Amino acid sequence: MNKILGFGELMLRLTPSKHYDLISETNEFSASFGGAEANVIIDLASRGHSCEFFTAFPENEIGKKATSYLKNYGVDTSNVLFDNERLGKYYIEHGFSTRSSNIIYDRKNSSFSKLTIEDSKLEKIIDNISHIVLSGITPALSDNCYKNIIKICEIAKSKNKKIVYDINYRKTLWSIEDAKKFNKKILSFVDYLFTNSSTIEEVFNVSFNGSNESDIFSKSVDAVNFLNKISNFEFIGMTIRNEKKLSGMFFHNNKIIKSEALEVEHLDRIGAGDAFVAGTLHGILNNWGISDTIVFAVASFGITHTSFGDINSFSDKQIIEFSKNKLIGNVKR
Repeated sequence: MNKILGFGELMLRLTPSKHYDLISETNEFSASFGGAEANVIIDLASRGHSCEFFTAFPENEIGKKATSYLKNYGVDTSNVLFDNERLGKYYIEHGFSTRSSNIIYDRKNSSFSKLTIEDSKLEKIIDNISHIVLSGITPALSDNCYKNIIKICEIAKSKNKKIVYDINYRKTLWSIEDAKKFNKKILSFVDYLFTNSSTIEEVFNVSFNGSNESDIFSKSVDAVNFLNKISNFEFIGMTIRNEKKLSGMFFHNNKIIKSEALEVEHLDRIGAGDAFVAGTLHGILNNWGISDTIVFAVASFGITHTSFGDINSFSDKQIIEFSKNKLIGNVKR
């Protein structure tokens, strides 16, 4: 049986209570939890997959609340570690129209950033999983996190576990140079890679002109060709945004698969890329065909823009209905 492990930081998410208020204008914040790797794991657990999250929390009421949050979605928290540090948090200022969303991190010296893990514990945890979900956010947090993620990849690869990795570059956490150096190191371990063409351009200091400006997939095709020169990936998933149009593209079995576009009004943009990752894995783990998987993944990507919070809380049935209503056509090959 497949079991998916997520490794990353779950944080306290604080958002102005009036959705589109600026942080400087508000006196009230709504609180919840979020984090890229946790979002993916929660999404998968809520769809019936066996999932575990490995992280560290402070040993106080906030840490207990964070643990309960994961458990409520059916996520195994048996290996979560506790200490006397703090829970990282982030503030979200939601974008509107052409105004981008703004995220302010407050996660220095968090429990997760100071986490040290014994090799024997990692070996035991990784023995019992089939896939591990990681992101490029983690190594930016501290030297400990950088070393931990490399160690996890080395152990997972030695045990033939599937490594799922989203590059997720965050320029407020580390420099382009450090991100490029890390990604060149980790990509050789990765089986399933998730990213987008803009991230590849930024991290690797390349430019994709695209063969056809009217083709929203053109830059993504160039990015996939570039990535395949770096490592031999089993799978690459690309999200695509073009104003209100959203789409996706897969590279699998030496073929490029393109989804049709959908148009979505953006209520909350945070967590949508994580929903694409989870939607893709959901299809792969259930042995769906590649066409059904990309339609579901892109619909998950789109529908998550329409609700508040980091998590895709919609059922499979709702996502499939959304795809029928929103997708223009089905799948192009």
